[in-house]
Amino acid sequence: MGRFHIALIVPLICLFSGALAQEKLTVSVFYETLCPDSIRFITTQLYPTFKRLGGIGNSYFNIDFVPYGKATCINEDGPGLLAANGNRTHNLNPELYYVPWILYNGQFNVSDLDESQKDFAGLLCKKLGSNGPKECSGNSANITVSVFYETLCPDSIRFITTQLFPTFLSFGGVGNPYFDIDFVPYGKATTIEGPNGTFTFQCQHGDAECQGNRVHACALKYYPETSAEAFVNCSMSSRNPPEAGPACAQTLRLDFAPIETCIENDGSALLAANGNRTHSLNPPLYFVPWILYNGVFSEYDLELSQSNF
Repeated sequence: MGRFHIALIVPLICLFSGALAQEKLTVSVFYETLCPDSIRFITTQLYPTFKRLGGIGNSYFNIDFVPYGKATCINEDGPGLLAANGNRTHNLNPELYYVPWILYNGQFNVSDLDESQKDFAGLLCKKLGSNGPKECSGNSANITVSVFYETLCPDSIRFITTQLFPTFLSFGGVGNPYFDIDFVPYGKATTIEGPNGTFTFQCQHGDAECQGNRVHACALKYYPETSAEAFVNCSMSSRNPPEAGPACAQTLRLDFAPIETCIENDGSALLAANGNRTHSLNPPLYFVPWILYNGVFSEYDLELSQSNF
């Protein structure tokens, strides 16, 4: 009799355990390898969130990549994998009209498509609901990292591109519950105020750096928070940061015209304001990048930040 009961109970335990197990969300991404919107979504929204939640083996969602997009398969017998992706893409209902095209558990919703581009992590938290990770708690950022830097300073370039921005993405980017970035492009420059409120500058790495600092000051003012950090990183990752603005704006699908107007009209005033902040630091800046955590300087933190931010 005992064996009979055990024989019945074990399958029931397995059945109910399976029912209670969290079912992972599947995010299907129909994309193209040279599509700027696909590149931006995968590199700044999808993958950072995937990595932040544990990568492969995470308990929350799987990624279903479908590289094809708005292509046409002329020879249906030829490259098999791509043709199969084409079949999946052409069978979508509704039909794909934008790349990347994103489905959640096989379902398309236009509002989800729009929100995914701006805040994939936030939308994922909504989809997961009570099954979401602790990162979905919605706590506001409790640390502000202020970075006083120069656009042609090798140490600034290295810190921003290899320490600061990769960590920013891995923690969830804009809206993450851990830290915000406060960029202050100026560094070891000097401001000379002339008549009628005009300004000229002397920068550590010459006039090109002054111009690059102006570009960044304008971008930080006129680009939305979701784009400004990516613009700074893109520029600092280029061979010539002061001249990289138009190309980075194009890569990130941003309009560079407001930045050009700002450089001519407001750029010097913005840079002078950054100079005021920099010259008011206590203790005074002696190294670039100069890094504060919640407005407080520590030499130990400055040194450690360079190697293990």
